[in-house]
Amino acid sequence: MQRLAAIIFDVDGTLAETEEVHRLAFNYTFSEFGLDWEWTPALYEDLLAISGGRRRIAQFGHALRTRFKNDVEFEEFVTTVHKAKTRKYAAMIQEGEVPLRPGVRRLIDEARAQNLTLAMATSSAQSNLEALLDMNLPAGWRDWFAAIETCENVGEQKPASAVYKAVLQTLGIECSSAVAIEDTVNGLLAATGAGLATVIHRSALRGQS
Repeated sequence: MQRLAAIIFDVDGTLAETEEVHRLAFNYTFSEFGLDWEWTPALYEDLLAISGGRRRIAQFGHALRTRFKNDVEFEEFVTTVHKAKTRKYAAMIQEGEVPLRPGVRRLIDEARAQNLTLAMATSSAQSNLEALLDMNLPAGWRDWFAAIETCENVGEQKPASAVYKAVLQTLGIECSSAVAIEDTVNGLLAATGAGLATVIHRSALRGQS
């Protein structure tokens, strides 16, 4: 590895323990849409093997496909449910404190003091990560990160490495001069697939991932 130049963070489960809030937001939204689904903590932990909330809904609810004329209508329904869930998640973050994981703010501050470049590569929706960091970092936090890439923007979910490759391209650096911080097997595969040295900071819910 060359001299360290950049740290690339995952978001959910890495910067903060957000998954329980996501789970509750999913269940609230399912009820709103008249779906008799309840994702228990144990079931949700299993579902986290599927990267991305929209894909999670689509795969779990595949039996609903027969209610729709075609795949397009089914995908539109899934997207509508997921957007409603995203709005609920953001509202829940704003209603109650979801702090950064211990040591995260100190790491960010020390990295900035050493003039290291910071970036994010996440499966989270852009609005989700903004809701979280707006509540936990100063107003100018967006200027702290030289690149913020999401899987929804690059069109591929982890464990595909596209989101990390997009960050490296935006930063204009070699993979050997950066390190990724992740919390899941899918994240590890995505980061190492882009050639990045990776630190795993396992979250409470994903401890068995």
